Amino acid sequence: EDFTDADQELVELLASKAAVAIENARLYEASTRWSRQLESLIEVSGALARETDVDVLLELLAQRLQELLAARLVVVALPAGGDELRIVTAAGEDAERLVGSMVPRSGAKAGQVLERGRSERVDSLLEDPEVNVEFTRGIGARAGLWVPLLVGGRPIGVLTAYDKVGAADARFTHDDVRLAETFASRAAVAVE
Repeated sequence: EDFTDADQELVELLASKAAVAIENARLYEASTRWSRQLESLIEVSGALARETDVDVLLELLAQRLQELLAARLVVVALPAGGDELRIVTAAGEDAERLVGSMVPRSGAKAGQVLERGRSERVDSLLEDPEVNVEFTRGIGARAGLWVPLLVGGRPIGVLTAYDKVGAADARFTHDDVRLAETFASRAAVAVE
């Protein structure tokens, strides 16, 4: 049998209702995510006012950012003299093992980001010539984002996130970079 005009109208009505339901779900998810980000920023800002131990502050910052980005791993590295950066805190997979590790400034993306003083996102780590292949393979990372900790425009450290989890792929978004930059500005205040 052929479909009638009434059948056509019913299908169009159902399709428009489905579209509204999908849009409402998307808006709810976005507002929930925004609310979590705001709560974490308030928590970190409060800790900055109370806490005097930089290690505790950076640890809190790394943990909250790791949760909000849904990153497999977040690390904060500071210059350690000479040509090295020291991972001072980490959150996520293998975090405890990495704290205290030294990574070279030259021949590593973190060192380049520190020198240039601007954030970078890499969708495929093995294809980026600036990425430290040994470190990347050691943690099994595929994608990453690097954000400098800036004080008065001067880079004093680097915050790095590796691999988005629970998503279709491991890559970070532009919004993830902006969120990490917001947290990095708080971290820079703490370190300074």
